[in-house]
Amino acid sequence: MDESKQQWLFALSAPIVAMCRDVSLSCTSHSVTDTDPPTSLHQFRCSDREELLEDVETLMHLAGNNELSTLYRRWHQLTPGTPLVANDAPCVDQSLAEFVSQTAVYTGPAGIAAWYLARAGLILRLGFGDGLITEDESLWLHCQLSHSARGCYRSWSAYVYGFLMGRAYWQSTSRNADFPPEHLVHSLLQHGSAPWFEHIVRALLQPQDSPLSAHHWSLSCDEPPRPSTLAEEIWS
Repeated sequence: MDESKQQWLFALSAPIVAMCRDVSLSCTSHSVTDTDPPTSLHQFRCSDREELLEDVETLMHLAGNNELSTLYRRWHQLTPGTPLVANDAPCVDQSLAEFVSQTAVYTGPAGIAAWYLARAGLILRLGFGDGLITEDESLWLHCQLSHSARGCYRSWSAYVYGFLMGRAYWQSTSRNADFPPEHLVHSLLQHGSAPWFEHIVRALLQPQDSPLSAHHWSLSCDEPPRPSTLAEEIWS
């Protein structure tokens, strides 16, 4: 696989690498080093090869099956003016429905899938750098992420917005687990003015400076053969 196609694959983790303020590492290098603050597999609770592969597979699954997936898909099937859920709908968090209604136009029907795919990509790059997986294994697994990403989004901008909305959701729900539901939407949406949010938007969504601009979304990556060292049940 030539260098430009490899860099496209590494760009899948560009949003989370860019959070380390080192946009130059977003796409260019297979391994990710010298980030500020330092990034390691221990932050993802990965200590060995088996945990790495399990985590990547779990994140791949969550990309299409997370708490907001159904709401995002439903919003894009509605006619204009139709509420996402009825006010008295059982088992539906109205605050989450409101958040989806206000962000679905930016992310598309895949919603926050990119939040999971970007983290999976970074785990693969860190695992390669730590010697837990080979280059061939990492590139093949990256290609599986690329199939999912292209199936979910139509552009880099939608992918990045999916990541941004996913991180906002994660931060709000993990830090404010006991928040009353009526405060959740405010907490989610106020991330739009947070420094990390603005940094990623400036770094990746301004065409003249973005490292993503050199990598067309529809570029074919010529998937390599599955390495014999990866179990057949992995994403078969």
